[in-house]
Amino acid sequence: LFDSYVPAVSLADYQQDENLYFTHASTHDVSDERYQWNRKLDYLFTNTNWVVLSAV
Repeated sequence: LFDSYVPAVSLADYQQDENLYFTHASTHDVSDERYQWNRKLDYLFTNTNWVVLSAV
C-alpha cells in the first residue's frame, strides 16, 4: 500500500523543518500552555476512497 502512496509533503522536505508542517495542537484552548502546533496528522490524508460513515 505505501509503495503506491503519494504524500503531499515529501519526507525530505518534512525533515528539513518539521514545524512548517504541523497541523495539530494538544488543546484548542489558547490560554492553555499546551496550545501549540506539535504534530502532523498525516494519517487523515489518503489517495484512496474513504469508507462511508467511518470518520469520527
